[in-house]
Amino acid sequence: FFYSILPDFTHKLPAPEGLLELKFKELLFNIFLDPLNKNVLAYANNLLNTSKTPIWQVVEKNYMFNLTVEQFAQMANRSVSVFKKEFHQYYHTTPGKWLVQKRLELAKSLLEADKKNIGEVAFSSGFENLSHFSRVFKEKYGVAPTKYKGT
Repeated sequence: FFYSILPDFTHKLPAPEGLLELKFKELLFNIFLDPLNKNVLAYANNLLNTSKTPIWQVVEKNYMFNLTVEQFAQMANRSVSVFKKEFHQYYHTTPGKWLVQKRLELAKSLLEADKKNIGEVAFSSGFENLSHFSRVFKEKYGVAPTKYKGT
């Protein structure tokens, strides 16, 4: 992109009418399509989208999926920092802590239903790592998920 506009700045003649606007649009297009600039795209989307999905609605419907805070923010049409701020105002905790709590509650109810093995319960609850699931489950409930399932 840079090399395509360089001649316009080195020539003494003015650029053709409309070229500057076209090159500016091309620059924005390149910025928004670059995966490294996903936060810029989320911010621009946030500015343009006046109808924001309530945060509680996004997280309550999707907490059991293994999504990142960045993905939740994008689904709620907010930047990550605004998402975290509004989340804390609504839930009085961080998104990470809330997600673990909700996922553990779901896992506990799935274990009580006794229809899935431990791995299926972990993954169905949004945990990506079985050992992490076992550790946080034991921290929360005082017993390993394998023992809890057997009771």
